[in-house]
Amino acid sequence: MRDIACEAVKVDTFGGTVHVEWDPDAAVTLLGHLAFFAEYLKVSGRFDALVADCPLRYASPNAPSKRDILGTVLLSVLAGPSRYAHITALRGDGVNPSLLGMGKVASEDSVRRGLERIGAEDGASWLQGHLDDTVRPLLSAPWVLDCDTTIKPLYGHQEGSMVSDNPKKPGRPSHACHAFLMAGTRLVLDVDVAPGNHHRSNRAAPSLWALLDRLGRDRWPRLVRGDKNWGSEGTMASCEAAGLDYVFKLRLTKGARRLAERQMARDGWEDAGQGWSGIEAELRLQGWGRSRRVVVLRRRLPGTLALTHHDDGQGDLFWTEARPGTGVWEFAVLATPLDLEVVNAAWLWLSALVRRAACGHEWRWVRMKRIRAVWIHLVARIVRHRRQTILVLGAAGPARLTPARPAQHRDTDPARRRTQPRASKMPVATQPSGKCRPSPSAHASSACRQPRRQPGRPRPPCRSPISGRMKNQLADQGLITD
Repeated sequence: MRDIACEAVKVDTFGGTVHVEWDPDAAVTLLGHLAFFAEYLKVSGRFDALVADCPLRYASPNAPSKRDILGTVLLSVLAGPSRYAHITALRGDGVNPSLLGMGKVASEDSVRRGLERIGAEDGASWLQGHLDDTVRPLLSAPWVLDCDTTIKPLYGHQEGSMVSDNPKKPGRPSHACHAFLMAGTRLVLDVDVAPGNHHRSNRAAPSLWALLDRLGRDRWPRLVRGDKNWGSEGTMASCEAAGLDYVFKLRLTKGARRLAERQMARDGWEDAGQGWSGIEAELRLQGWGRSRRVVVLRRRLPGTLALTHHDDGQGDLFWTEARPGTGVWEFAVLATPLDLEVVNAAWLWLSALVRRAACGHEWRWVRMKRIRAVWIHLVARIVRHRRQTILVLGAAGPARLTPARPAQHRDTDPARRRTQPRASKMPVATQPSGKCRPSPSAHASSACRQPRRQPGRPRPPCRSPISGRMKNQLADQGLITD
């Protein structure tokens, strides 16, 4: 049956006659670039430590190994599937399992049953410990911790989905993702996924302090930065008690608005950049235990503005224009115990806004499917020759990667480049004798553009495009010689 399946089949297509061969032993993968990630895992020892500390235990001798289960999960995460059923598409991968030291790709049922055997607390401590080990060496230098809360709409029946404040999909169940990031590096330190109605900062404060306790006091951030969701009395009081500096934006409540009205008539506003100006002040809102230093920022908006009104799914657009002599202003109030100048305090907040607009994947809990689809599909095959294993990569889809020629092989003289004839792109066919002849489909004009070989210079060797298996068959029949 194997010999019958390996016979060549002639197929007549619009591009001509094609001989199709089936190689059941070929090692091919669509994720060819994972070889570099496999080298990182081996050199760093992260994957071996992850497998060794895994709390998964099997008693049956017929059960799959932990390395096969965890390796299958790792491949499925890197390949982009979002469901267990998509793991089946990886079972035909003949390259990456061996690069990770796996015996085979486990089935979706084996992966599901294996993960169910891991307890919730044991699994969380196991994964969190290894995640902290990957970032802990980076935290010895001064750094800033960004806190952000994102509402993720959900569809279908999912655990923990609750209807709450959903700005994009009102009335849709959602999750509240409290993310803690290392500013400027796009590195997520921890994410606390909570029900949709737990979107306040007081719900995420235990996760913040648990993260800081795991890191250790010597690796704490220089300051904590957050939006208006984090500018609450409980969070600021906890940071002050722990000696941790912060920069939080406050909600524009009645007290904050009255402060902005009083500061508007004062002199001494300083330029804060990006069209903003700021001034220092003291503020104590109702419910606060003490007065705190704040920085009031303002920015004048253009005179013509557009307003929208949504009612029963229908959106209306209204234009408004300020009268002569009046202005439209935007205000922001920042609370911080740091003795910073107004421009520096404003920069800490404005830099977060710029990064949030330019790099939304750092702040919002989104999945970069479009970017991953371009880069993860890289066809590769394994070739073994003379005790060497060679991984041959080839781009597929939009990721057409064509390496450039080395600079030393390029002729940079414009005059010489115009006088030299261009190399011919005429297709070449191979005869059984091993000599090269022009293809009948080539035009005579293409042959005229071939550069003439200099006298005394050896003819370059002709590389046959036929496969090694076909070459061996022709040699057995006596049609070609080695």
